[in-house]
Amino acid sequence: MYLLASQLAQHSKELGELLQTDRDPALEYYEKHTAQIEIVRADRTMEQIVFPVPGVCKFLTQRSKDHVIATAERDEQGSKVEDFFRRSELLCKEMKWQKNLLGLYAYSLLASPVCGS
Repeated sequence: MYLLASQLAQHSKELGELLQTDRDPALEYYEKHTAQIEIVRADRTMEQIVFPVPGVCKFLTQRSKDHVIATAERDEQGSKVEDFFRRSELLCKEMKWQKNLLGLYAYSLLASPVCGS
């Protein structure tokens, strides 16, 4: 519902203001867990796309984010998207690995004996 409202807010000033001013916890949740991109269509019109961000994305390291930004292709129309998709498999593997590491760390904390007993 939030994705639809965000898309429609581009065409309705009142809806846009409602989404901006209402500090409902549900709206805040969806605002934090969605993102948007702007794309240029073949007819040269620009469109904003709002999409949900998968939870595993929070495990992408800042170093990897900085590397993608610093080394992304920017030379020709469409090359950024193609370059990003070439890198996406490695980025997905990194996020899953980081998530697993955190899970192993949490497990080790729970499984270790309590000191001083």
